[in-house]
Amino acid sequence: MISKIICFLLFLSSYVFACEYASQKGCNSTERCIYVLDPEKPLCLSTFTGEYPKIVFPFDSSRLITCDQGPHMPGEKIHSHAWKNAMDALDLRTNHKEPSGLIYAGASGKALVYNECKTKNDQCGGGFGNHIKIFREDGTMLFYAHFEKVMIKDGDEVKVGDLLGIEGESGWAGENNRHLHMSVHYDWRIEGKIYWSQIGWLPASIPFQFDIVSPDNSKKRTESSQSLNCVRKYNTSIRPSYFRGTLP
Repeated sequence: MISKIICFLLFLSSYVFACEYASQKGCNSTERCIYVLDPEKPLCLSTFTGEYPKIVFPFDSSRLITCDQGPHMPGEKIHSHAWKNAMDALDLRTNHKEPSGLIYAGASGKALVYNECKTKNDQCGGGFGNHIKIFREDGTMLFYAHFEKVMIKDGDEVKVGDLLGIEGESGWAGENNRHLHMSVHYDWRIEGKIYWSQIGWLPASIPFQFDIVSPDNSKKRTESSQSLNCVRKYNTSIRPSYFRGTLP
């Protein structure tokens, strides 16, 4: 009898605690619904309540950039941005008819580098391919993935605007889908650098801000990873917006 009661309560809890992915439906005002472990059962996860960190945009002003994929991709549970460690990530790309873009550091900190991938569109590097983590003293961590080539070494102290590497397709980037996957995370200090040095392991992603300029370099604006128009967004038919970075 007791086992039947337990089974019933577990069954009931699956409805009581159910939430609607990428929304607050079923969650309280400080949470949103995200996939954490089970691709069939999204859970309520606390939102980041601190000030969104501002970083430098990773491409220079000579390149025209578009956002291919934005945060948490509502309704696409098998998508790479549907999970806790990528729910605020952006996929940014240059024109594929032009040479690969150069990627620059958005903040200063100590770099952790993985640079062993020689192939494309596979699970190398935990699916992130050649990638760089930059640890800041304030607990935020910047993450850049899918490099064709990394230009710094593991353990380097990098500064804002330093050249990190070349945009590429290493890891699970998608077929013929050269781009930069980037995200900001908090708080790496809880576990420490050694813990997060494990391939593919990242703290929870958080929203971030950056400055971009219009295609003709005439207007500058501040955007957040939450508000940027991207090609792939749920239930919208938006036209992709093109922009430039602010680095010279």
